[in-house]
Amino acid sequence: MDEGVGRVPRFLVDQHARRRGTTLWSLATIPDLLWALLFFAAPLAILIAFSFGTEDSYTFEIDINGTLDRYREALTTPYLETLLRSLALGLITSVVCLVIAFPTALALTRIKGTARLPVLFVVLFPFVVSFTVRTYAWLGILRADGPVAQLTNSVFGQPLVLAYTPGGIAVGMIHGYLVLAILPLYAALDRIPLSVLDAADDLGARPFRTFRLVTVPMAMPGIIAALALVGILAIGEFTVPAILGGGKTLLIGNVLAEQAGGANQPLGAAIAVILMLLFTLLGAINLLSRRRAHRLELNQS
Repeated sequence: MDEGVGRVPRFLVDQHARRRGTTLWSLATIPDLLWALLFFAAPLAILIAFSFGTEDSYTFEIDINGTLDRYREALTTPYLETLLRSLALGLITSVVCLVIAFPTALALTRIKGTARLPVLFVVLFPFVVSFTVRTYAWLGILRADGPVAQLTNSVFGQPLVLAYTPGGIAVGMIHGYLVLAILPLYAALDRIPLSVLDAADDLGARPFRTFRLVTVPMAMPGIIAALALVGILAIGEFTVPAILGGGKTLLIGNVLAEQAGGANQPLGAAIAVILMLLFTLLGAINLLSRRRAHRLELNQS
């Protein structure tokens, strides 16, 4: 009997396996899709719908009539000033965190062997303490009778009181988000092959030139990720301005919590949609930078 009779061609077997794998993958993703629709897409749709509505001041009922008045209100004084203040403090926090985190992450990549693990533990140790507790600790440090005011008074003859000021809020956010800037930078810098740096040195490039032309471009995905991650969290921050701002300096997160909490839900929804669009833009910039860095790696390889 011919052995070839009854055999299925190999390409048909492979095609059947691919189809079966695709079907199983589709079935496996159904619970995830349902979960996303139920807990993400549906609330997001409700939020967007509320932003085009009007709330009755007596009955608190929301009439979704397609008006753009809430967006106009969100982009006028005083909400626009609060948004710009949040953007400015978010930018300052991101840049300062980047300046501190980059050399820290670079130093971590230079530590060899088992010595790196305890150093990483020290860097991550602030996460052991609650974010709120750390913020209250800064309030005691920055207030009028705190050590910063006493030190500046003894040295300069004038106390520096940062509590309940935008400067104090910036200090609290920089301390709170610094670790979140170190981690993506560390991951990006650790992926740079030492052979590339050695090649630049063999070609006569000085350390600063190697840093500017090799290290920084190859670490750009980590830089963009650190800026985006810290910036997004800092812009929408609520706890730090509530504690270190003392109600005198509000950020958009505080206004959003007040409006969405019942003062004017359509206005709060409009502010939330504006923030989401802003964060989506930052995420798109981050994604484009990663794709560009990936293409650069492929070209170099």
